[in-house]
Amino acid sequence: MIHDPRQRSFEGFGRPARDMFYFALLPDRAAAVRAGGILQGIDPAHPRRDWERLHLTLLYLGRWDGMPRTLERRAAEAADRLETGRFAVRLDRAGLLGNPPHRPDLVLRNADPLGPLLRFRSALAQAAAMSRLGRRSGGFMPHMTLFYGWTGPFVTRPVEPVEWQARDFVLVRSIVDEGRHEHLARWPLRH
Repeated sequence: MIHDPRQRSFEGFGRPARDMFYFALLPDRAAAVRAGGILQGIDPAHPRRDWERLHLTLLYLGRWDGMPRTLERRAAEAADRLETGRFAVRLDRAGLLGNPPHRPDLVLRNADPLGPLLRFRSALAQAAAMSRLGRRSGGFMPHMTLFYGWTGPFVTRPVEPVEWQARDFVLVRSIVDEGRHEHLARWPLRH
């Protein structure tokens, strides 16, 4: 794990650091529009989301105030280690994901195992460990969040598939208090 004096723990004292960093896949425009239509179909009263922020988180890297140079260097090292080809992403179920005491998020996920995505994520996690980004514990539930903090009842259901070809992946800086995402670096996948 990278140690940086500016990092704050979620459980620690003081305010949490404002910037979260993670590797992610981004849907293409057509897939993002389909995802937006799914949310509007579920509940037209919910406000529209900034579809350019839609993503599928691959690997959470931590939370800091600003971008530590060590994180930037090690993230690039990890990404450069990968020799993975492009693969299809398919999300065909809407459901809730989250744990109390927080309200769950409304997400898209896949009913069937996502073999290529899981293999890619596993290779990325291994590359991150080799680059001393640290091992990330816990399971990986591939999903794309449509709405944070869902308040109404909801039953998991099939939806029109949201599909795209993963051609690259990005390093994202999420500025928590502003709800803004910056794509700091992008790495293409092989043909």
